[in-house]
Amino acid sequence: MDETPAMRQVKLVRVFSDTRPGVEAAALVEWMIRGDYKRVMVPRAELVETEQRGFYECSEEVLEAGLPYGVDWEKLIKCSATPLRIAKVLRRRGIWTVADLHEQASHSRKAFTRFGDQDFGALLGAVKTLRNQED
Repeated sequence: MDETPAMRQVKLVRVFSDTRPGVEAAALVEWMIRGDYKRVMVPRAELVETEQRGFYECSEEVLEAGLPYGVDWEKLIKCSATPLRIAKVLRRRGIWTVADLHEQASHSRKAFTRFGDQDFGALLGAVKTLRNQED
């Protein structure tokens, strides 16, 4: 009994061609699964055209075997902001009520951006460490 492989619709992001004989073109494809985007490199020949321009079908098996593309940001991002820490900063800035929040919107926003700036700095440090490990 012939089993048809499970197919998934993917968006073709880019094709990488090589003019050397016997070297197959690769395709960077993208799709969404459980609300998150995924990207992998697969052989271009594995993509089947669809009627929707820019979209192709590719077997789940090929996608699983594809070369992952991009950084696993989830493994690098460390958030220092917690509701408790933000609330403490708001109170320290004199923001205790909804009216205070609206009247002092710029101070309120700074309570959040302070942590965002720290977290972004930590992400840059993690990327630098990752880059050094790759060298």
